[in-house]
Amino acid sequence: MVERTDILLTGVHATSALGRGAEAQLAGVLAGIPAFQPVRRFDTGTRRVNAAATLPETGALADELTEAVTVACRSAGLTAAHRASAHCCSRCSVEGRCRRWGASLGAATGFPAVRTYTTACVSGTNAVADAAALLRRGDVDRAVVAAGYLVEPDQYALFDVGRALATDAAVRPFSAGRTGLLIGDGVAAVVQSVPTSPSDRSPACSAGAGPVTPSTHVSRNRRVVAWPGRSPPHWPAPASPRRTSATSTPTPPGPGRATPPRRRRCGPRWARQQHSGYR
Repeated sequence: MVERTDILLTGVHATSALGRGAEAQLAGVLAGIPAFQPVRRFDTGTRRVNAAATLPETGALADELTEAVTVACRSAGLTAAHRASAHCCSRCSVEGRCRRWGASLGAATGFPAVRTYTTACVSGTNAVADAAALLRRGDVDRAVVAAGYLVEPDQYALFDVGRALATDAAVRPFSAGRTGLLIGDGVAAVVQSVPTSPSDRSPACSAGAGPVTPSTHVSRNRRVVAWPGRSPPHWPAPASPRRTSATSTPTPPGPGRATPPRRRRCGPRWARQQHSGYR
């Protein structure tokens, strides 16, 4: 079966600390002004960090998602009849509440069925990729994807206790001196569809998508230790040889460490090692 190649983005709505609507997000990004401010939504007196990107006036997350889906569908021209035959994907942060969450969102927005995702920070992107796959296979003609999170004390405490939040209240992902990340409000909904005619093209078009996974650590680079003499050129330098004391000469690894440990011959890491010649 030949898959459809073009996926159109015909409707979008987003809410964050920068404001409501896609225009507010674009204006905030172009202005280059960070939206991180001291947290006023709950008490952070016992926390290491007191900074997050929060919108002053927000409702419950379910209400914010309902509004995002409604506005996105309105901008895409989806009527109640269209929604009855469309597919809706949403993100749920608590696995045990997925069925109730999906049923509530579907009833509020007019979708007969809602598929929920619980893959943490990448739930939204995974939902977009799956919706695009359904559209390309021809299973559905329209799909609505919605995801959201509002800063709340439980998750904030977990990030703070794990020392993942930036102590300088600044997000610098590409800086060697970064101290961590910061969290913020974010609710978004997009409407995806397939063109009905050769001339039906939208300025926003998705050429492809794929699943992603969270990083190994949120604030530190992953340290890769390679075995001496076997590291590909793009890997960091091998670890220093083992020493018996501070002044003794280096000694080679013992008999039990003469060869690398056995590795599982599966997964993306093993595939990269095979491609680079590392065994």
